[in-house]
Amino acid sequence: MRTIVTDGWGKHVGKEQKDFVHLKAHYSFKSMFCNPGQGNEKSLVESLVGWARRNILVPVPRVDSFEELNQLLRERCLAYQEHTIQGRSKTIGEYLEVERGKLTSLPLRHMEPISQAIAKCNTFSTVRFDTNRYSVPVEYVGKDITVKASVFEIALWYRSNLIATHPRLYERNAVHYELEHYLPLLEKKPRAVWNAQPVKAINLPPAFWDFAGKLGSDYEVVKLLKLSALHGVPTLLRCIEEATSYGPFCYESVRARLEDKPSKEAPINLVANPIEIRQVDWGHPKKRTVE
Repeated sequence: MRTIVTDGWGKHVGKEQKDFVHLKAHYSFKSMFCNPGQGNEKSLVESLVGWARRNILVPVPRVDSFEELNQLLRERCLAYQEHTIQGRSKTIGEYLEVERGKLTSLPLRHMEPISQAIAKCNTFSTVRFDTNRYSVPVEYVGKDITVKASVFEIALWYRSNLIATHPRLYERNAVHYELEHYLPLLEKKPRAVWNAQPVKAINLPPAFWDFAGKLGSDYEVVKLLKLSALHGVPTLLRCIEEATSYGPFCYESVRARLEDKPSKEAPINLVANPIEIRQVDWGHPKKRTVE
């Protein structure tokens, strides 16, 4: 595979990919390559692939995420430990315990399956990685940020501190905003709240903007956005509806009703792509709180 080998094939492999070399060094194993189209050189591997397909992937998994798929495969593998192969006296799990004593211990530290790079935060408070940009809190403008990119997530670090996480984008020239990163700047420049790209990109429901347009000042709109980040958009919209039914159009009437409701454990992930606006499920909180 070209993800592993850069030059040659089979017994004539000349150079391996850098990431594969790091993987071998971390877990202390050697590689032996087979010639293309020669299944007889790796018959055990071919047999085990067929076994896994028949025993672990039947019935075909029906899942909504890779996390759910991994959990399902793990459960099916663990369940197989109770199986006894015909002609053997012990179960698979019992033979596994015998083999554990002969295996080399794993490294104490798990190897992160990531690509890492250093990128400077631009004046829009975003960091570029693989043609796409991801937002960070505005206080990091002009600073060098460490980008750790996994298959599904982009983690942004500054001096050993995690400052932001984003789902990884695979488009080109897309931007992933988090509104919380820009709230301190909007507090200083409240008139920008109507045209700021991070605000326009989150695609808030019309009910929010109908109420915001009747507030007394732009600064109250910014404070309303802060409430949405703290309590979540669904809860905020319910309080807005209550406030308009029983009182005047003002920020304080909404805040007073929110004080009687518990805050969310994690801020809502107010994100969208300004180039291609996406549908956001407001009912699911972020996995991690970024301070």
